[in-house]
Amino acid sequence: TIKDGVFVTDINGNIKFHINKENGLLNNTVLGQSLDEDNNLWFGLDNGVANIELNNSNYFYNDVSGRLGAVYDIIEFKDVIYIGTNTGLFKLDENDQLDFVEGSQGQVWDLKIIEGELFCGHNEGTFLVDGDDFKMISSHTGGWTIKKVPETESTYIQGTYSGLVRFRKHSGSWEVKHLGKTTIPSRFLVFENSKTAWVAHATKGVFRVNFDENHDTITSISDYQNKGITSDYNVRLYNIMNNICFKANEGWQKYEAILDSIIPFKLLNEKLGKDNYVISEEDVQPFALKNSSGFISFKSFTDDNDGLVLNDKFLKDRYIIGYENISKLEDSSYALNLDNGFMIINSTSKNNIELFKPDVEKILVNGNLISAEKSSVEAIAFNYNKSIVVELSSAKSINHFFEYKIPGLNEGWTKVEGNRATFNNLKDGVYDISFRTRDTSGNISEAHSIKIDVLPPWYRDKLGLLLYFVILALILASFYIMHNRKVAKEQRVIKIKYQKEQQKLLREKTLENEKRIVQLKNESLHNEIKLKSKQLANNAMALVKKNETLQEIKKELMLNKDGFSNYYAFKKLVKKLDNSIVLKDEWEVFEENFTQVHDEFFEILKSRHSKLTPKDLKICAYIKMNLSSKEIAPLMNISVRGVETHRYRLKKKLDLENDISVVDYLLNIKK
Repeated sequence: TIKDGVFVTDINGNIKFHINKENGLLNNTVLGQSLDEDNNLWFGLDNGVANIELNNSNYFYNDVSGRLGAVYDIIEFKDVIYIGTNTGLFKLDENDQLDFVEGSQGQVWDLKIIEGELFCGHNEGTFLVDGDDFKMISSHTGGWTIKKVPETESTYIQGTYSGLVRFRKHSGSWEVKHLGKTTIPSRFLVFENSKTAWVAHATKGVFRVNFDENHDTITSISDYQNKGITSDYNVRLYNIMNNICFKANEGWQKYEAILDSIIPFKLLNEKLGKDNYVISEEDVQPFALKNSSGFISFKSFTDDNDGLVLNDKFLKDRYIIGYENISKLEDSSYALNLDNGFMIINSTSKNNIELFKPDVEKILVNGNLISAEKSSVEAIAFNYNKSIVVELSSAKSINHFFEYKIPGLNEGWTKVEGNRATFNNLKDGVYDISFRTRDTSGNISEAHSIKIDVLPPWYRDKLGLLLYFVILALILASFYIMHNRKVAKEQRVIKIKYQKEQQKLLREKTLENEKRIVQLKNESLHNEIKLKSKQLANNAMALVKKNETLQEIKKELMLNKDGFSNYYAFKKLVKKLDNSIVLKDEWEVFEENFTQVHDEFFEILKSRHSKLTPKDLKICAYIKMNLSSKEIAPLMNISVRGVETHRYRLKKKLDLENDISVVDYLLNIKK
């Protein structure tokens, strides 16, 4: 039509579809139409081109006005289709027009038929729906999901924003009770048995919940965060074939009761795929799966054949990420929730996807056009360091992209961005480049190959080889000359080093000889000092003996002085004995010999202790020779007691501490 889009009728003129701007057409003015060989209907519009796949058994319901919003759940109840969205609850009338259910403003999460009644899990609570009647039965906000308790009658548990809520039908009305204990948001809920359920939190992992006998309270909650779950984030829960199954980012897992732990589930990883998660009810076969690439597939455990695959690129931008949901309407009819609409899917429809071998439209070498026909018969040769661009097309393929592979360079297939494959910095050599068409569901086409020959750069050509030969010859000649110079230089260095070592050895030998001479001299002097010390000691002892003898003679004379008739002669004899005992010449000889042995002893004493008398110095010399008081007494011509008294006075003159003896001080005195 000119004003109201497209009408599609059956052979009798009954309208099957009415497509206009309100439900997705670019504009309502259709200027022309044509049917292609694949039964696709093409329209020339006032502004653009549109296409309808008449053979496709799946169809969209679109609301471009924005009134519907994002669809979260769809259900058919009493021959009426209800649509739960983020703006409220809608239903479709007999003309497929949207009709808003009054009082339902807000987020609708879940629609479910329970015991002949339609439950609506809503942001504001839970409501019963019947036509235009919208009645609240629970004020617990956020009714995400509701499940029947196994082996019970009319008892259901609902996961909400604030935890778990029990519904029980009694005498035709519903009794509602919050089960307490947990207040964690419970979007995913499955039952293990009548008294045990599992819930999943968006970021805290999964929990095992136990109920009492009548499901009036929660008796215990077990956190399985550290019991094998591979991730605590965005875990989905399912009960598949009586197994509690978990879908995390790393794949499928299941609960193993014997181990009380969560382990990998090999069967589901192989059958459903690690990247796929279920977006339909887990008790409905076949499963509806969505993968990370964005396409949806149907798989069944009872049928090994691949089911329907939806890989329409227009779907990817309309998914409600994280809340994808497929609702079963009839035996093979499903509804996929989308943003601003939904899609009705016939799961029994066949995949008529055929991808065609890509055609090479253009080849550009450094911006210059090369004949594409030439590439099919001979290699395309071009200089090194030039770029080559291959432009591809596959006119009859839909929802596709292109891949290429270069054997020997990259073993796997690489995705082409858009329809132009650009190759830069290829090494010189001959390459066979293969191209193929692929879609997101894994379908591939036959490969198309071209051959290119990247010519070597000038420095790897004949001229380059000749230049390398000349350079190598010059390098070898230079190396030979430099090597000879190096050898001569090393020889000179070795000779100088040898001479220096010889001189060093000579100096060391001379120094060693001089040290030996000094050592021998020191030994000689030391021996001489020892000899003189011995002589000095002997002289001192001889002097002691002599004085002792003379004193004994004097003593005898004094005892027998009465025997002398001549007293004058007696006195003369005694005087001669006294002069012999204290002979000044003998002391000078002794002092001279002592000074030779103990160099500067007297000078040190006089410099440190100027108050010492000659008699003090004499007794210091005798003490230095380590003579006892008894031996010193005859040398000084005084009594032993007189020597002790003199030593006591001498200690005071030397200003010695009480713990330091005169002997130790004089024996160790040094300059």
